Amino acid sequence: MDRTKEEIIKTTKIKVMVNTRAASCPLGVKIKDYYAGQTYNIFDELANVFISQGWGVQEKSIDDIENKAIKKSPENKMFSLTKRKQKRRPKKQNKGEN
Repeated sequence: MDRTKEEIIKTTKIKVMVNTRAASCPLGVKIKDYYAGQTYNIFDELANVFISQGWGVQEKSIDDIENKAIKKSPENKMFSLTKRKQKRRPKKQNKGEN
């Protein structure tokens, strides 16, 4: 089973804010120019440096934003509350009632 480099090395999508020259792999063997305004998949250790130094910001995917909005919407909160109520056991009937 062949795995791609992205599957082996965890990456984060970063939008670069400042032109920077940095490693393109975790071993630091290859150097790459990262240009302001461009978005790159950067290995996690370097992505953390970009974010902490203010050289870049984490790019959120549209799917992440949509999923977060869907979970927080009031309609879904009400739906989840009614779902919980439905899971409760039905009330026991008195012996005289049918």
